[in-house]
Amino acid sequence: MTGVLVNQSEKEIELRDEQGIVRAIDRTEVTSFSRLPVSLMPPNLHQVMTTEQLVVDLVQYLTTLRQASAELRPAISLRVDPQP
Repeated sequence: MTGVLVNQSEKEIELRDEQGIVRAIDRTEVTSFSRLPVSLMPPNLHQVMTTEQLVVDLVQYLTTLRQASAELRPAISLRVDPQP
């Protein structure tokens, strides 16, 4: 499972997946937890988007930003044990 770290506690880790859905994963199910060496954004995405799409996405992103001093959330990958 791969996503952007939203929150973590002693009991669970919350990730936002590529569809924007926040998923809570019980820490007892996680076998590894690592930071990704590359961005989750597909390479050359800007080349397949129209200017209008880029502007709309940029404005949507900018409206979601919190304070400039907000902590950056790294993209991470989790290995989860299959359910019995």
